[in-house]
Amino acid sequence: DNTLKVELAIKDIEIIFFIQKELKTNSPIKFATHIYNDKPIKSVYLRICSESLIDSLLSLGILPNKSGRESLPNVPKQFLPDYFRGLFDGDGCYYLGKTWSNKSGKYFFDRKINLCMMNKEYLNNIQVLLGYGTINKCSHSLAYTLNIRSIANIMKFIEYVYYDGFEFSLKRKYDLAQQLMENCRVS
Repeated sequence: DNTLKVELAIKDIEIIFFIQKELKTNSPIKFATHIYNDKPIKSVYLRICSESLIDSLLSLGILPNKSGRESLPNVPKQFLPDYFRGLFDGDGCYYLGKTWSNKSGKYFFDRKINLCMMNKEYLNNIQVLLGYGTINKCSHSLAYTLNIRSIANIMKFIEYVYYDGFEFSLKRKYDLAQQLMENCRVS
């Protein structure tokens, strides 16, 4: 099949518009509703038919239905910040707030960057490329997380992926990263 379907949560429609524009396709943007845990979830998608696009993605190691089978594509070093930014836009979390500690029985102020994946080896490869972070198994699922918690490494990561002149990011993730960066600067 030479069809690529990119489907995202409706809140991330800006990515679909970006892909449509960059690929110069007139394929229509469509909307869908899926039921997840008995709740309707709205999504937006773009379907593109292109044998050359599919072949290019496969040659880079980008697989369909990848969950649990992620592998690091052959990304040239100069594009790693862009790759990581996209990765964290999709599967990452910038967190700044209170977290409950079962150990102490109190809330504590927390800041972190997390990347959640099913494939621990893939996360290990990301950790090696970054040179920091810790990997933990999620207690509530089969997934693993790469955690970046130190102020120095949080700032290093944000400066790395949001370098001067970067071209695209999810606005909501960029805004969260900037709030996190500002909090780290005043700490």
